[in-house]
Amino acid sequence: MDTERVSESIGPGLTPPENATDRNDRLEAEMWVLGEHGKSIGTIDSLERDEATGQVSGIIVRREIVSQRRLVPVSLVTAVTGRSVQIQMSRAVFRLLPELKDA
Repeated sequence: MDTERVSESIGPGLTPPENATDRNDRLEAEMWVLGEHGKSIGTIDSLERDEATGQVSGIIVRREIVSQRRLVPVSLVTAVTGRSVQIQMSRAVFRLLPELKDA
């Protein structure tokens, strides 16, 4: 993905991190998740980790209003700033992801 496209999609005031490892190390539960164009999608409920490497492979995003949880691949995270995470996905596309059932 080219830097210009990422910068355009994440909106003003947000810049993509220099590399994915730095970005993933800053992911935490309760961070706000913003979709394309800065629209709020929900908050990080938990992190999904690769069993073999322990690296973050996805974020479980909770939509508070309807209490739905969906897994977003960490590869779609374009920026992490302060207490928010930008993902390369619109709210409409997020709603199409399979809903996770509570254990």
